Amino acid sequence: EHAGGEDRVWPRLAAAISQALVVLDEGDRVQALNAPARAALGLAGDAVGRRLDELVEVRWPEAHEAPQAQLAGRSARVLPGPRSGWRLLLVETGEEAAPSVRPTLPFEPEFEPVVDVRSGAHLGTALVVASPAQRLDAEAAAAYDARVLQCAFEQIAKGCFGPVCVTLRSLPDAAMVARLRAELARSAVPATLLELGFDAVAVAQAGDEGDSALDALRAMGVRTALDDVGTAPCALAPLAAGRIDVLRVSEGLVRALAHEEYAEALIEAVAGLAERFRVEVRVCGIRTAAESDFLAALGCPLQQGVLFDQ
Repeated sequence: EHAGGEDRVWPRLAAAISQALVVLDEGDRVQALNAPARAALGLAGDAVGRRLDELVEVRWPEAHEAPQAQLAGRSARVLPGPRSGWRLLLVETGEEAAPSVRPTLPFEPEFEPVVDVRSGAHLGTALVVASPAQRLDAEAAAAYDARVLQCAFEQIAKGCFGPVCVTLRSLPDAAMVARLRAELARSAVPATLLELGFDAVAVAQAGDEGDSALDALRAMGVRTALDDVGTAPCALAPLAAGRIDVLRVSEGLVRALAHEEYAEALIEAVAGLAERFRVEVRVCGIRTAAESDFLAALGCPLQQGVLFDQ
């Protein structure tokens, strides 16, 4: 349910979040809400487009108070919205204390250390899962991402050193950023402990909204990465615009070093590109000391893989 004619971003945003959510614009008008919010606040069918304080009694937090509003006797966490001046309200329904039900997806998380082989320093932890065989629709991608983030947050709770590096399957857009804000607020995980990777196709599909989403992620303190560099298209525009922190060289290209002449030149080219745009380049899937030494000599000392578990 939404206001604004053709604009479908906000209802998608609300529907993608299981917790009761209300989206307010800069005039505190309801731009979207989901069924749990409607039920929790007892709102009728004409809620969208009206000021929230016309619908329910509202108490906003004072400047010195925690960002917690009171709506119709219920507490609601206040988060920055997807546009300037907008706000997201995550409304408590009394069900939050129950064990959360997360999407069940066909993978078991595996974690690989991220290291700088020059110093041996442990820089973070990468969550590695097999890519889905098919391209996911928006709903399935959101469910996949929720499961991936759950695994990352569990790893962070164990006290891992450095950021946890994951790959998301959603487009980088306003709805994805809003879902991430909600997950971070619910888990109390600092945004600086996440590195999110996207493939170039998703970045290209998101267009201008993708640029805004990448900017929002970096403003939050989340690191951003392009995945599968060397075997998938590389999105040069966001890289040149400073919206990317890391180029992740694919495991497939690392494997190709053993039998394809082009692989070495391509990895050197990626390292040069990273140096030109002042971003990190990291090679993934390192299995042997010989691979590690060779890639370090090619200008790629930042590496991840099962080798470093040892």
